[in-house]
Amino acid sequence: MMEKKKEKWRLFAVYASTDDLKMRDQWRLLSQQLEVYKDKCLVIGDFNDILDDSEKEGGNYRSVASRRDFSGFIVDNRLLDLGFVFTWRNQRDEGPIQQRLDRGLATSGWVSVYSEAK
Repeated sequence: MMEKKKEKWRLFAVYASTDDLKMRDQWRLLSQQLEVYKDKCLVIGDFNDILDDSEKEGGNYRSVASRRDFSGFIVDNRLLDLGFVFTWRNQRDEGPIQQRLDRGLATSGWVSVYSEAK
């Protein structure tokens, strides 16, 4: 049983656009918020992008530019990934498609308090 912690932290829920330009604006706006509340933050949701080809099986792959923007967002904000599972699956005639679009990211301050979170 986890002990109750009396820590204040921020939650940012994400449902990212599939349009690269809109997504870039979303990363910029979210980065601005993370700069203001940078101590203990959890960012979770549907990011609609992958970091590399290992996070996708089947179908068309995301552009290098898109992955670079998403990776840059994570690195620039010093976010830590809380784990990996495939979160989207679709059966097509040409074969199954699955990719990791949902994820949890957190600041090191948040992870230090909730180190068991996955």
